[in-house]
Amino acid sequence: MRRFSGCCLILVVGLFGACGADTPVVPESDTSITTTQANAEVEWFIDRAETTGLNFIHFNGMTGGFYTPEMMGPGVGLFDYDNDGDLDVYIPQGDLLGDGEPLIAPPAGQPLTDRLFRNDLEVHSD
Repeated sequence: MRRFSGCCLILVVGLFGACGADTPVVPESDTSITTTQANAEVEWFIDRAETTGLNFIHFNGMTGGFYTPEMMGPGVGLFDYDNDGDLDVYIPQGDLLGDGEPLIAPPAGQPLTDRLFRNDLEVHSD
């Protein structure tokens, strides 16, 4: 019992030590953050999908049958497709599940196929 209470004490102290109100550090190399933004609250995540060309809308094929894929996201594969040293992005697309009409219409103007986004990044020696 004594060993158990000692482990609990260490766990509680560790949890309180991990809970901090530190603000994230802004790297000096990030030129997209201006001085006024640096003084304001810094965002943890910035959505840059449109600026990088990752234009994709997932269709999950929901028909109301409560299939598992209706409730899950598609997932994303990050791997070096063209063996050039940088990660490429593969996103699978859904399809109609079960019988009947989909509850949400498929995205207009986008084919219902998987997409591979090649990252043609130029790597410099520095």
